[in-house]
Amino acid sequence: MKTDRLNGVTIFHLDTPSRNRSCNKNSSARRGIYSIELLVAAVLLMTVMTFVTTLMFRVNRVWSEIGQHRVAAMELSNQLEQLTRLTRDEATLAIKALQPSSLCKSTLPEPTLAGKTSEDELGIRIDLQIDWQRLPPGQPLVLSGWLTTASINPANSAQRNDPSETDSLKSDIPQTKLQEVDLTESGEGKR
Repeated sequence: MKTDRLNGVTIFHLDTPSRNRSCNKNSSARRGIYSIELLVAAVLLMTVMTFVTTLMFRVNRVWSEIGQHRVAAMELSNQLEQLTRLTRDEATLAIKALQPSSLCKSTLPEPTLAGKTSEDELGIRIDLQIDWQRLPPGQPLVLSGWLTTASINPANSAQRNDPSETDSLKSDIPQTKLQEVDLTESGEGKR
């Protein structure tokens, strides 16, 4: 404590730090706060970057799986379309010799194609399935189709090509007559 005398009065001063020292303390405290803020911001930025990077890799993998699934579905559809045009015996032989196409082999890792025929109330059914290596392993994709009636019995297809047969089929189908409508400029139609 300091004492000063002014006009006969004693003034007591408390020992306070100088003004410059207090400013230095505040600025060093501010520097510490800024350092903590920067550290928190850096941690948050790294967390967000890690999350976004992981998310990007997952989205990329999903798009890749979608593309593979699309190619597999297209392969099954093309193979099934070819098989349903065959007779039953030809279809059975073709199923035993099934091979994935070159596009399928180049797009899907280790594709395997299998099929079988069975009979149900709708006719002779062909079930095709395709599977490929993927992570995590999934269920194989399966597509079913039925042999056309012409391919089941070739004698029926010769009969169907008979013009008299098609005429009788046409007579069984109800015919509808279309009426022509002529729109005039006034918006009224004539029939």
